[in-house]
Amino acid sequence: MASMVNQLKKIGAIRTYNKGEYAFSAGDIFSGLYYVVSGEFVVLSLGRKGQQFELIRAMPGEIMGLPLLFSQFEKYTIFGLALKNSKCIFIKKEKFLHTLKINKQLCGFLMKMMARHILMLTRRMVIIRLKNPEQRVAQYILGLRSTCQSNDVLLDKKKLDIASHLDMTPETLSRVLKRMQEDQTIEVSGKKVNIKNVLGLHNRVME
Repeated sequence: MASMVNQLKKIGAIRTYNKGEYAFSAGDIFSGLYYVVSGEFVVLSLGRKGQQFELIRAMPGEIMGLPLLFSQFEKYTIFGLALKNSKCIFIKKEKFLHTLKINKQLCGFLMKMMARHILMLTRRMVIIRLKNPEQRVAQYILGLRSTCQSNDVLLDKKKLDIASHLDMTPETLSRVLKRMQEDQTIEVSGKKVNIKNVLGLHNRVME
């Protein structure tokens, strides 16, 4: 990974963003990609009513803007918002495409990134299409379980961020978690969640 970062630095430029600052916004000219070196970003889209809709979180080692690289879009259709003070390597579109032709290592890295993005977006869409808040929370917890292959999972975000990710209020999330604990489907202790009834979670998703 370190060698890849060094290669990207050679063809890009370091940019820093303060918490709450946009690296790019929908409507801006699509000029290049952003490799996250440190911090955290959320990639947002606009809903039908104009509300911002979370797609994925971009952590260090991930690239923002990949879906647009091989598309016909000349402008960004998404937003990249810094959730923390963050640092990126910005690589101009033309420079990145040129380097892809001569750098097999970069090609392999790009394919892994695109596969990861597709997986994250697929999981995100599966959750959002569920209308019932309990279905969304159950699916989210099951997704964490599939990642760690254990019934003891660790919440990967603050509960406020999880609520936003699941398109619900923090109060709704708290109520759902409380109900799941009361019927002994899960047990929550801080960020730790013990899944006591896996079948019960699956049944909630299928309701």
